[in-house]
Amino acid sequence: MSRWRRFLANPYKLHVLKALLAGNHRQKRARRHLKNLTPATLDQVLRSSGSSVSYLRERRHPAFYFDFANIPKIIDAIPDNQRQRTIKRAKRQAVEKIFRFRGSKPVIFLEEFDWWYAIDRDLDWNRDLHRLDWLVDALLASYYTGEERYAAAAGQAICHWWQTNPPGTRPWSEPFEVAQRANTLSWLLFLGLRSPFFPAAALECTLCAILASGIWLETTLEFQTPNNHLLIEIIRLYQLSILLPEYPAAAQWQQLSVNLLAQEVERQVLSDGFHCELSVFYHRLVLEALLEMIALAHRNNMSLPETIPARTAQMVLTLSRLRRPDGTYPLLGDGFQSDILLRYDLEAVGATLLGNGYSGGGPNERTIWLLNGVWPQTNASRPSAAHFWPQAGYAVLNRPYRGGLNRLIFDCGDFGLAAAPGHGHADCLGITLDLADRPILIDPGTYSFQDLHWRQGFRGTRAHNTMVIDSCDQTYIPGLFGAGRFARPRLNSAILSGGLRFFDASHDGYQRCGGSVQHRRLLLDLPDMGWLVIDLVTGQGRHAVEELWHFHPDILLRIKSSQIAACIGDREVCQIYQRSSFETLSMVGCGIYDPPLGWLAEEAGQKIPAPVLISSGTGNLPLLVATLFVPGRTKKKISLQLKELAGSWALEAKIGANSGIALFSPDNAAVLDYPPWSATGRVLVCQQTPDCEAMMLSGGTDVSRKNSLTLSLPRESSGLLVNREKGGITIYGDVPLPLELFCPIELPVAINGEAVAARFDRRRRMLQVSG
Repeated sequence: MSRWRRFLANPYKLHVLKALLAGNHRQKRARRHLKNLTPATLDQVLRSSGSSVSYLRERRHPAFYFDFANIPKIIDAIPDNQRQRTIKRAKRQAVEKIFRFRGSKPVIFLEEFDWWYAIDRDLDWNRDLHRLDWLVDALLASYYTGEERYAAAAGQAICHWWQTNPPGTRPWSEPFEVAQRANTLSWLLFLGLRSPFFPAAALECTLCAILASGIWLETTLEFQTPNNHLLIEIIRLYQLSILLPEYPAAAQWQQLSVNLLAQEVERQVLSDGFHCELSVFYHRLVLEALLEMIALAHRNNMSLPETIPARTAQMVLTLSRLRRPDGTYPLLGDGFQSDILLRYDLEAVGATLLGNGYSGGGPNERTIWLLNGVWPQTNASRPSAAHFWPQAGYAVLNRPYRGGLNRLIFDCGDFGLAAAPGHGHADCLGITLDLADRPILIDPGTYSFQDLHWRQGFRGTRAHNTMVIDSCDQTYIPGLFGAGRFARPRLNSAILSGGLRFFDASHDGYQRCGGSVQHRRLLLDLPDMGWLVIDLVTGQGRHAVEELWHFHPDILLRIKSSQIAACIGDREVCQIYQRSSFETLSMVGCGIYDPPLGWLAEEAGQKIPAPVLISSGTGNLPLLVATLFVPGRTKKKISLQLKELAGSWALEAKIGANSGIALFSPDNAAVLDYPPWSATGRVLVCQQTPDCEAMMLSGGTDVSRKNSLTLSLPRESSGLLVNREKGGITIYGDVPLPLELFCPIELPVAINGEAVAARFDRRRRMLQVSG
C-alpha cells in the first residue's frame, strides 16, 4: 500500500497535515519547556511550598494502584517462588549489570551503563534496556528482602539515565517508547516514595523524567500511525494527568486525552471484541494499557465514557477464548508469547475490575500489585463450543478430547488495519490446530522486526497454513512493515451451531497472477471424525500450487504410502490423508534458511526449527487439494476418496462406522449429483454416525436421496444444517420457511434453538415446517 493510500485511510489526516505545516514548531516549544525542567526547578514547576519529594510523600491524593499501608499484605499475597525470581533478576540486572533481552547472550556493563549499546545492532534490545522495567524489579526486591543494595542500585541507575539521556536524545525519538517508559517510571516513583532506601535525588530524576514524558507526548502523538501506538500513547498521557495534577499542563493533557480516548477505543477495538490489527500480541498490549487506565480511574473515583469499559470487557472475553490452559496464546499476526511490556494476568484484572469470569491460574506478582493485593475467585467456565468474530474474521472451534480440548482456529478476515498495516501477516484462510490442548499446527510467529530477510519470511504466505500460488504472497509485503494490494476475503457461508461445523471462504489475493485466480477454502469440522480441509483454486490458465502445513517442533512427521502420521516420540497424535485433482509431490522441510521456512519463533529473537509439510504441483485450473486430519491413533479403517463429476467434485471420508460425503462445485451453484445424493447448490455435506445424521446445504434449495425428495426450501439458503437424532430434529443457520424435510417417523423440530410447529405427512413421510 502506497503512503498516499495509507494517508487517505488515516482518520487523522487533518492532524497529520497540521503537523506537517507547523513543522517542528511545537516540538521546539516543548524543548524550551524541557530545558527548564531539572531537579533543582521541580519545586517551582510543581508549585509546591517545600521540597517536591516531601510534598509527594505527604499528599494523600491522587491514589496509585496500591495503598502504601497495604504493601505488607500485598507482599504476603505473592507466592514465594515469584518473589525469589524477582530478587534473582534484580541482583543480576540492577546490581551486577548483566542483561539478557530477547534471547541474547549476556551483556555485562563493567562500570557505567552504555545506554547506546545494542547487541548485534538489535535496536529492540536497546529499547528493552530503556524501558527500565528492570528498575521496578530492583525496588520490588528491596521491599521483599529489606536490603538497601537493590533500591540504591536502582537509584543510581535512574539518575545516570536522566543525566545521560535528556529529552531530544535517541530514547525520546519514538513516542510509543516514551509513553510506555512513562508508565514504568510512575511505578518507580510510587514504589520509591515509601522506600527508605531509594534516594531523594533518584525520586527527583524520576519525577523529571515523568514530567518530560508528558510534555513530549503532548506534542508527538503518532496521528500518522493510528494503530496501537496512538491509543497507548493517549492512555499514558491520561494516566500522567491523573497522577500529577499539580503540574500546570496536566489539565490540558487530560482534556486532550479524554477527547481522543473514546473515539480511538471505538475505532481500534472492533465491536466483536478484537483489536483492529488482528494480532493477539497487540490485542494483549492494548488491553493491558486499557486495564491499567481503568484501574487508576477506579482508584481515583473518575468516570470514563461507557464505551471504554464495555469494549475492554469484550477484549478480555476474546482473550479468554483464545488462551490455552498453560497460559499461552496462538501467534496470530505479529507478536510473541511474552514481552517486557506484558506484565499482568489480564483475565484476572478483567475479572476484578469489570466482572468478567476468571478460569486462569494462580496469583501473579505484578497483577497483585496492580489490584492492591486482591485476587479474583476462580470461576471455572468451560470454553464455548465455537465462537466467530465476524469483524476480525477469526473463528475458534472447540471439541472436548481426552480430558482437554481440540481447538481449531480459522482466519478468514482482512490483512489488518489499512491505515497502519505493519503488523499484519499474509495468512488469509490459514488455520492452527491444538489436540488435547497441545499445539499441533502452528502459526510460526514473528522472530524479528529488524532483519528484513527473516521479517519477510515470517510474514509471508509460505509461513502459514494456507495455499501459495505461483510463488506469490497473497498480500504484497515490501520492507519491514509495508503492505499493499491486500487480499480481500469473502465469507460465503458459515455454520457453527450443531454438531457439524462448516466454513466456506475465499480471497482474491492472487488476481495479479493472471487468469482471475481465486483461492477458496472449505472447512468441515466433523464430529467423531476430524477436520476436512478442501482447497479450490479457480480461474483460468496453468498455475503452480503449494499447500503448506506447519507443525510444532515437538512433532515428527512420518510419511507412509497412503497417509502421514504426526508423532510425538513414538505416539501418533494425528493422522493426515491427502487427495488432489492433479499430480502433487509431498515433502517435509525443517529449519530452511533461504528462503526462511520451517521455523517457530514464540519469543523475540529466538527461533526453533519446525517441520513443514509441503504439497506442490502444477496444473490447469480449477485445481483441488483435500486434507483430512484425524486426531489420535485409531485401529478403525480410514479412507478418503475424491471423485471428479460433471462440473463438480465429491469427497467421501470414512472412519470405521462414521462416514461423510462432501459435494461441491468450484464456482457458483450447480447440480451436484453423486448417487445416492443429488442437490442444487454450491455445497452439500452429509455425515452419518451411529448416533446422528447430519446434512448441510449451502447456496441451494433442494436435496434428494435415491430420487426421493429429502429437503425442499422456498428460496436459496446461504447455509443451513439439519441434525436428526433419536430425540428430534434440529435445524441451524439460514432457514427459509416453509420447508419440507423427509423423516421416517414424526419427530419434534427446533430451529436455531427454538421449538417450532411441524405437520407430519405420514403418506409421504415428510415434515412440513412452517415456523
